[in-house]
Amino acid sequence: SLHEFSYYPDLSKQIEIWHAEHSAQEEYPGSIDTIRLLRIAVDVATAISDLHTFDGEAQATVAHGDLAGDQIIFVDGVYKLTDFEWAFFLRWNEKLNKVCPVSDNHLIDTSAPEETIHHHRTEKADVFSMGHIFYSILTGEDVYELNINHYLVAQGVRPFIPRHFHESEDDVHKVLLGAIERCWVGDPTERASAKVIVEDLRKDLERIEEERQSLDGVRWTIE
Repeated sequence: SLHEFSYYPDLSKQIEIWHAEHSAQEEYPGSIDTIRLLRIAVDVATAISDLHTFDGEAQATVAHGDLAGDQIIFVDGVYKLTDFEWAFFLRWNEKLNKVCPVSDNHLIDTSAPEETIHHHRTEKADVFSMGHIFYSILTGEDVYELNINHYLVAQGVRPFIPRHFHESEDDVHKVLLGAIERCWVGDPTERASAKVIVEDLRKDLERIEEERQSLDGVRWTIE
């Protein structure tokens, strides 16, 4: 497939490099500029939301179908979505007022539960996959290399998140954990849309940036 050219490695490679550079540090959770990670998560969610609602915000009309970190590239200061080989259009059932799922037997280890159980795909499967990308951003682990059986995923099993992230006082870690949890909801009808998630992430990013700028100002005054 054709897509924009980037001088930088894809997001999966970049995440691997960042976390490898900092993993040897004693205070690992605080060793990476976490606000940078949240900005990347916002870019990713924005790209996915824009795809889903490219012709309006009323309902999703397109889904990517093959989301992963290696489908995200850095171009002109922004992380963008590429490789639409598995993308598909979605029809809207006006009588039931809901999207019509696409039947598809193509399964991978990280398929959303509804894909395994019902062989149904909508844009909500992209949201589930977005949770995997957030997981990689947070932990540095590539969820696609964990070999989690899709039948276990359908039964509620999710990739392990180290305890220090749950115990972290870093607001970015808390925000990313919350976003991952919302993406990984088993029932697609209860799973938040990419649009809702990106709107909340932007609010959190703005809040945390303001708080950290204020704290930096206080530190500068004291010094």
